[in-house]
Amino acid sequence: MALIKCPNCGRAYSEYAEKCPNCGLSYSEADLKRREKVKAKTQRRIKVAKKVLLYVSVLVAFCTASLFLFTTSQHYDHFSDGMARVKRGNKYGYIDKTGKVVIPIKYDYSERFSEGLAVIQDWNGENGATRYGYIDKKGKVVIPIKYDEAESFSEGLALVKANGRYGYIDKEGEMVITLELWGKSFSEGLALVLDADGRNKYIDKTGKVVISLKYGYEGSSFHDGLAKVRTEGKWEYYFIDKTGKVVIPKKEGDAEDFSDGLSAINYYSNIGYIDKRGKEVIPTEYCQAGPFREGFALVKRRTDEQPFFIDSTGKEVFRQYRFVTSFSEGLALVDFFGQYKYIDRAGREVISCGNKYIRVYPFHDGLARFRTKYREGFINTKGEVVFRGKIKRHRDDDWDEFYYLKTTGSTD
Repeated sequence: MALIKCPNCGRAYSEYAEKCPNCGLSYSEADLKRREKVKAKTQRRIKVAKKVLLYVSVLVAFCTASLFLFTTSQHYDHFSDGMARVKRGNKYGYIDKTGKVVIPIKYDYSERFSEGLAVIQDWNGENGATRYGYIDKKGKVVIPIKYDEAESFSEGLALVKANGRYGYIDKEGEMVITLELWGKSFSEGLALVLDADGRNKYIDKTGKVVISLKYGYEGSSFHDGLAKVRTEGKWEYYFIDKTGKVVIPKKEGDAEDFSDGLSAINYYSNIGYIDKRGKEVIPTEYCQAGPFREGFALVKRRTDEQPFFIDSTGKEVFRQYRFVTSFSEGLALVDFFGQYKYIDRAGREVISCGNKYIRVYPFHDGLARFRTKYREGFINTKGEVVFRGKIKRHRDDDWDEFYYLKTTGSTD
């Protein structure tokens, strides 16, 4: 015998009883009432299901639209060698100065053009490994995609790694110098390399060793005719010329590469500048300082709210502006009460952007990149918009070029 529950009073009774012994509800009435409850419950479930389906549909539509914007919007790098990288989704290509895509957006990764060639990456290389090669400005692969690592061309040669060995190739793809261990790109005719014994050396473009450092010393690339050398494990440095002669004796602290004839030195977080004789020409009174570019450097004292410019004599200039970037191609980007402007080296305002853009960037190859909320593009040195990109999501990224100061004295 089975028991059934009375839908009226909730008491259980035998399925053979004609009515509920507690409240007197007949079996037929109870069955009807149960059916009505089941129907009401089913209708409530249908309403809930419809709401869930609506929410899911809206979510799918939003995700689809977001994916469309992500995969169709284009994000630009600055111009180099007459071309600029463009990224759409996870693929890279190149545009010319009219904004036309001249090399298809199809590469897994690419570098900026340098000396007429650009590094490209293929994730589907031999045996599924990542490989690198070089293309020209027509998009033609001129050096095969076969290297484990590859750097941009510098002074006619590029550092690559193939079959576990580093070396330098020319623009024909010929390996002209094979290294024992590792090296850096050529700078001012010389390249810093590491031999099998762990010693730092400098070679010329024939591969000949022209400078050998002692064990325990680390070199850097040549800039303005000098190279910094550090003692391993010690906070000290000195500078050599291209013959290997020590021209600035060993000093305590750290220093940056020379630029515009000056080097930023850091002595226990107090930063100043020395000339090529090692003489301190600008006192170590700053907590942050950048390299000199086109005659000016960005610096900041601990008591200052904002960085400001000094000239090569240490004189403060253009203090009416809040500076954002160093000088590039004769112009510096400044912030004047929330409005972006470009000034020349005389301090004259040559381009006023007002508040039209969320961000603007330094000039490269005669063009400067800008951003609005949903678009980005380029302006020329007259402030005229050359072209605008497609609608895109506004976000920060690794192509931003704002030069924030560092305590090491570098702004890159």
